[in-house]
Amino acid sequence: MKKWALFFAVMLLLIPAAGAKQGHITLLAVSETDSGYKGVTADLYLEIEPGNDRVFIESFPLTKLDTQISTRFAKDIACQYIEMDCSNYDFFYTIKGSSAIIGGPSAGAAMSALTVALLGNKRINDSVAITGTINSGGIIGPVGGIKEKIEAAKDLGLGTVIIPKGQGTFNVSSLTRNFSEYGGGMGINVVESYDLDDALVYLTGEEKKKETAPLEIDPGYLGIMGSLAGDICNRSREIILQVQDVDEKFMQEEDAANELHELGLEAKKSGDYYSAASFCFGANVRYRGIEFMSKKYSAGEIRREAEQLMEQSKRFLASLPEIKTVTDVQTFSIVKERIINMEDNINASLAYLEAGETEKSISLLAYATERLYSAHTWGYFFGQGKKIATADLNASCITKLSEAEEMIQYVKLFTPDSISQTELGLKRAYEDFERGEFELCLFKASKAKAEANAAIDFLSVNKEDIKQLVMKKNEMAKKVIIRQTKKGTFPVIGYSYYEYARSLDETEEQSALLYSEYALELSNLDMYFREKKRIRINREEAATFASGFILGVIALYLISTMKKRRRITL
Repeated sequence: MKKWALFFAVMLLLIPAAGAKQGHITLLAVSETDSGYKGVTADLYLEIEPGNDRVFIESFPLTKLDTQISTRFAKDIACQYIEMDCSNYDFFYTIKGSSAIIGGPSAGAAMSALTVALLGNKRINDSVAITGTINSGGIIGPVGGIKEKIEAAKDLGLGTVIIPKGQGTFNVSSLTRNFSEYGGGMGINVVESYDLDDALVYLTGEEKKKETAPLEIDPGYLGIMGSLAGDICNRSREIILQVQDVDEKFMQEEDAANELHELGLEAKKSGDYYSAASFCFGANVRYRGIEFMSKKYSAGEIRREAEQLMEQSKRFLASLPEIKTVTDVQTFSIVKERIINMEDNINASLAYLEAGETEKSISLLAYATERLYSAHTWGYFFGQGKKIATADLNASCITKLSEAEEMIQYVKLFTPDSISQTELGLKRAYEDFERGEFELCLFKASKAKAEANAAIDFLSVNKEDIKQLVMKKNEMAKKVIIRQTKKGTFPVIGYSYYEYARSLDETEEQSALLYSEYALELSNLDMYFREKKRIRINREEAATFASGFILGVIALYLISTMKKRRRITL
């Protein structure tokens, strides 16, 4: 009996070790000193063991920003990158440095790359370090203190430093210098990388096989969005017919509306239905404003119109179906956002009316009228996609709030006053959470995170690289959309923003960058509704387990033999 007890004790010790993976990468960071930021290095260790999808982070000394949220996100991006179910593993990350560092999302790219390498059983080049945030789709985002980090890498004797694409230059005494040349002078190869694909080539020496699957747009989406765009663009003609008399001072406004309407019709003809709906919506707001002006509304008529709109919106919200699917989450969010936007414009319209500014009041009333109509049309998307649980919505909202909060705080380290509107959006997401409106919370928090990402991109990336960055982000958004479609959920909002970003990339780079970020974040919502799966062991893990089992048997045999010999001697 004792032998069998000993056997099982040995096996229990060996089984966890059989599935464990361990690895290390050097982190480049900055530490705050009295004279400014100083580059420092730290060691990131990761151990992966069989478990229950838990993530542990330990750092010493403590980082300036909490890294718990960004660590889990980095792990999730890594698992998504290699399309692996990680729910049967636990991840133990340890950061050890000689001084307190600025943590948070700045180590995200290194964490994701290390996680991918270990999960894929790849050899890690210890002379390579990576600095950058990690964003949806595996995009490596901008960070600060690159010059100082390269200097720290030189002091440690590293060979290659991977930095975010678009951050390849810096200014010294009004002169622009290149980080590649600066690092080369110290014997360091400085490489700009867009994403994990690029970084892992240097870290592991292996290149990921490129995905060749085409983007197949869901027929249901095309049908509904085509109908939506058709309704909004046809509405333009209906409004024009109601215009009684166009004052000469509104001719310029009418020309702008006509131009937008033509753009909408062209986009619709090309099958870019979201872009078509957006252009025609802009035209309709202008047409509606001209109509209201031509009717010379009195203050009483404006108030009656506003009251009717508010009553219509209440009835519409009350008629919305129960949220059951991932697509319902997106649909409800965009519908409710438009209703809130409509109500805000109604209130602003009435405020201008009280102040005696009738034209501004009518303009906002026109916008509110068309916003309510667009909310109705988006309601067509209810009832599509995979079912989810209410508890998932609650947890997803909390996770996304934390991610957005962390990214905003990180951006504020470098540009404190640049994202006040994004902070306001996040505040409203928190308010939605308090009210139990988890769908809207998830949507707004996702947009806030995207806006923070876009802000640091636009402020940190070289202007000549912005267009390339937008193209790369659209390419990654496309990959995420393809991946989600394969899993059975077409990301309605994410694809719509992806399409719109592409329509803007030639003319409005800043808006295109923002919408490409929206596309990445909102195409990736499915990662927050993970299904637990039964454990699956690959060949290598099975071989390792078998080795552990054999070692256990041998250990038991040796212990048993030694005991027999001891008895004979005695």
